[in-house]
Amino acid sequence: MDNLRHSDKKQPSVPDWSELVFNVAEGFFKTDVLLYASICEAALYSVLRKCFEITGTSAIEELKACFEVRQAKFHKLYKDEIETASAIGRRKGFLALHWEQVVPLADSEVRLAQLIKAGERLNIYDTKLRKKLDDLRDARNAIHLANQLRRRKSTAGLFSSSDRQQAKDVTEELRVALESYVELQKWPSS
Repeated sequence: MDNLRHSDKKQPSVPDWSELVFNVAEGFFKTDVLLYASICEAALYSVLRKCFEITGTSAIEELKACFEVRQAKFHKLYKDEIETASAIGRRKGFLALHWEQVVPLADSEVRLAQLIKAGERLNIYDTKLRKKLDDLRDARNAIHLANQLRRRKSTAGLFSSSDRQQAKDVTEELRVALESYVELQKWPSS
């Protein structure tokens, strides 16, 4: 533990190697924050996935963005380059078909930030809770060593019991919001 160091190349004013300081209590608090963020992510994923499956192609764009990606596809119709003249001048290029293909995302590619944004857009919760969820996501991401150093510099502190309590409170707020939303949807049971 005494020899663990981290290099931050993005901040040249910081010495090349910064010592990371750990304590046992912080380890428990970080673990709890990670757990609460994971619960929020799983709950949001579950409700939004169901909503996406029911609404299908009529789903709002923010919901679609959680579970699929649009990819531009091209197919050359003629192998040689062609030249055309128009009011804007002569242009060279290839004659091709262009279309958009919708590709489903793997579960591992679904991002919490996108789920949070879609939840607000669907009016599952308000902007205030969305901001709390974004903060929880940021705290979860701060568990990585590089992010942990930035967090300590910006918040002047380690993970603490207040971080755990905030994570717990946000998780409960989300639970209540999701429960209300699901009850209003009257989805057919499956």
